[in-house]
Parts: sequence; C-alpha cells; structure tokens
Amino acid sequence: MQEHIKRTEELISKIRRLIEKHEKLKQSFAEAQQEIESLKKIISGKVEQLEKLERDANALRLGQFISLSDAEKKEVRQKINDYLKEIDRIIDKISGEG
Repeated sequence: MQEHIKRTEELISKIRRLIEKHEKLKQSFAEAQQEIESLKKIISGKVEQLEKLERDANALRLGQFISLSDAEKKEVRQKINDYLKEIDRIIDKISGEG
C-alpha cells in the first residue's frame, strides 16, 4: 500500500511540474506572438516607406527625363527601342526552341 501512495505522490509531483512547464510555455508563446505582431507592424511600415521611396525615385527619374534636351530624349527613346528589339529577338529565339 505504501508503494501505491509513494507512486501516486510521484505522479502528482510530475503533473504539477508539467503544469508549471505548460504555463511557462503558454507565457513564452504569448510573448512570441506579441513580438511577431510588433515585427509585422514594423515590416508593414518599412514596406510603406519603401513604396513611397520608389514612387519618389520614379518621380525624380521622370523629372530628369523631362529636363533632358530633345536630342537626349531622342537618344533615350532609341536606346529603349533597341532594348525592346533585343528582347523581341530573344523571345523569338526562345519560342523557336520550344
């Protein structure tokens, strides 16, 4: 009978330790969830900043293009057309292989 009592007390002790571990893990999990939410907000803010910077950079590029002389604009357009023709040639080549 003493053996059963001892075994029961050991089991109760183990259960208490497991409950304590469980509570600590729940707390750690909750803290991790809060940190994740905080980091998500930070990332969202950084994405918004990046998008604004990209818009600003595009506006600056457009402004620089507008301020080019007619000859410079013509040269830029010609380069763009050359790039597009090269892309078309590559696409045709790839399409021919497929």
